[in-house]
Amino acid sequence: MDTTAIIVRFAVAYAAILVILRAAHMFLGDAGVYASAALSGVADVDAITLSIARMTSAETVEIGTATKAIVLAAMVNTTVKGGIVFALGAVSLKKSILPALLLTLAAGLGLA
Repeated sequence: MDTTAIIVRFAVAYAAILVILRAAHMFLGDAGVYASAALSGVADVDAITLSIARMTSAETVEIGTATKAIVLAAMVNTTVKGGIVFALGAVSLKKSILPALLLTLAAGLGLA
């Protein structure tokens, strides 16, 4: 995939997430922000992070909500990636990644 295609793909994802995030926030409040962050975190955290950052700059979302949403997206993303390793990886890789995965998730819970 060439650089232009990657940039266009990210721009489309960013725009879609921004629209979904704003609608979710408008109709569901903070719960909508958290739900959008969790769903977005399944695939990627960059677009949701930028979208939430933009909304905090516009003072649409409070800093505390934004922080929790970004941490939630990162935790979901980490869990998904860990699940891929556990589904497809060698036993040695599973044993190797488990402590770091658990520590990362525990740190996320501490921040949330």
